[in-house]
Amino acid sequence: MIRLDDSGGASKDEPKDLGAVCCDTDYRHLFELAHDAIVIFEPEGEKVLEVNQRACELYGLPRDRFVGTSLRTLSANVDRGQEHVETTLTLGERHSFETVQYRADGSEMALEINAAVVRYRGELAILSINRDVTERKRAEALRTAKEAAEEANRAKTEFLANMSHEIRTPMTGILGVADVLMRSPLPAESRDHVQLLRSSANSLLRLLDDILDLSKIEAGKLSIERRGFALRTVVSEVVGLVRSRADAKGLELTLELEDLPVRVEGDAGRLRQVLMNLISNALKFTAEGWVRLTVETLGDVPPVGETANLRFVVEDTGIGIPDEIRESLFAPFSQGDAAIGRAFGGTGLGLAISKQLVSAMGGEIGVEGRGAQGARFWFTLPLEVAPVDPDGPLQPTETLAEEDRGADPRVLVAEDDPINQLVVQALLERLGYDATVVSDGFQVLTYLEHGGFDAVLMDWRMPGLDGLEVTRRIRELGDERACIPVIALTANAMRGDREKCLAAGMNAYLSKPVRPDELAATLETSLRPVS
Repeated sequence: MIRLDDSGGASKDEPKDLGAVCCDTDYRHLFELAHDAIVIFEPEGEKVLEVNQRACELYGLPRDRFVGTSLRTLSANVDRGQEHVETTLTLGERHSFETVQYRADGSEMALEINAAVVRYRGELAILSINRDVTERKRAEALRTAKEAAEEANRAKTEFLANMSHEIRTPMTGILGVADVLMRSPLPAESRDHVQLLRSSANSLLRLLDDILDLSKIEAGKLSIERRGFALRTVVSEVVGLVRSRADAKGLELTLELEDLPVRVEGDAGRLRQVLMNLISNALKFTAEGWVRLTVETLGDVPPVGETANLRFVVEDTGIGIPDEIRESLFAPFSQGDAAIGRAFGGTGLGLAISKQLVSAMGGEIGVEGRGAQGARFWFTLPLEVAPVDPDGPLQPTETLAEEDRGADPRVLVAEDDPINQLVVQALLERLGYDATVVSDGFQVLTYLEHGGFDAVLMDWRMPGLDGLEVTRRIRELGDERACIPVIALTANAMRGDREKCLAAGMNAYLSKPVRPDELAATLETSLRPVS
């Protein structure tokens, strides 16, 4: 507690009287120029005795209204405020704390307060220096919320990664066994049942992929590649993949390609995904008639290095799209109305993901209704024209002649799931490979000691050594075994998993469940001798 000695100096016996100080011209000037709000009030009723200009600005009150007001009318917690007054009276010299008070307009503000006991015009009073820390508190709250959101997102990502792995592992077994059965002599009725099993498993897998993609989009971690690809080839492959579905429904599926650049720079995989979503939807909602994909260049085809504005249009003669639900079609989990979802199935994620993908690639997407005569979905993409590379990489559909690769190359398979062991072994043998299956990473290293293998199919999660560590150890071997092709065949299918496998020294990455043609093409490419 500040007091005055007999000579007028400061002592600890008598509180300094600020009444005279506030009347002194020099001190009053300093009082008014203070950066923080200064309020002098009496402890009993917390009535304001004096304020500086900054206090008037902070609280939004003119001095003639502020002086005489009780601070309790401005306090967000009156009881807590009285506790601080009592503590200040007890401590005397300084009491620092944070509190919340109201401005004249009713808005809240966070204050950092330093209070001390003084004398004002002969009476005991409290000097309160109030600093507005509202923005700092708001920033701290935002930072805390951001950190909490990031932690929640990390937890969600980890959960989705585990879910993806745990679902893909048994799904590999289901699809693999179904594929083996379909190639076996079965009665017609049993073959139909197996086909239904395989179709349902593929639907579940597509749902999983959609959920993972949506999670990446929400996390802002959607990756878009930029590589050269043959535009006509990619579009034709998509139509070829869905043609059997059109044939099964008796629909005419056509592809019209206008004047197009031969090669462009972009993400061929994401383009395939959008086209597959749109064409699959058109086939799903069309009972009779046709589905048509048209690809054209808007304007003339530009020279190499410049941007071609490409337009993709998917039209059908299906059930059409009412005007009232058109705007909601690209929202997640939307299929227009519940009846459509019940009648045709699906998650309603395809169009939402397509919109995000097209936007990420710099394009636009939309839909035009044709009444009850069908629908017309379109999207545009700006893709740079790439030079034609006559010596570019082989297409995935190319295969090696038997004499080029030798008879029955030996493949070492690292897989700990018993069902998947049988599936992969049967698949490899059907493709013409001699497969040896082991259950953990240590066995991989043991079998490689004896040599004789042409490639390794490597699972990621295995007991003992995981696939990444086993691959690193293989690459550290000091002989020809260090150069053996290692292909990841894993249920880990989250963003960055491919990069982790390649960084560990693997040559290629395949996610489970793998398609036979995809596995065959990857093995052929990996085993092709380097010229």
